[in-house]
Amino acid sequence: MVHEDVRFTFVTPNIKSIGTKIISSLIDESFNAQYNSIKLSVQDNNISGCSFWRKLGFKVTQKYDCDN
Repeated sequence: MVHEDVRFTFVTPNIKSIGTKIISSLIDESFNAQYNSIKLSVQDNNISGCSFWRKLGFKVTQKYDCDN
């Protein structure tokens, strides 16, 4: 089975839980430190991981085959 790696880029936060608040604070601090983007990678079969980052405002900006 081939899994794609999914890349997310920050869009806008949606704060609900303590974990989300912590990550949101780190995102805010990154932008306050003049970073203009935050990128991360999640395997496409990690449904809960993809959902978590989407809830934080990240969106898929690139997909690529990580088995090659």
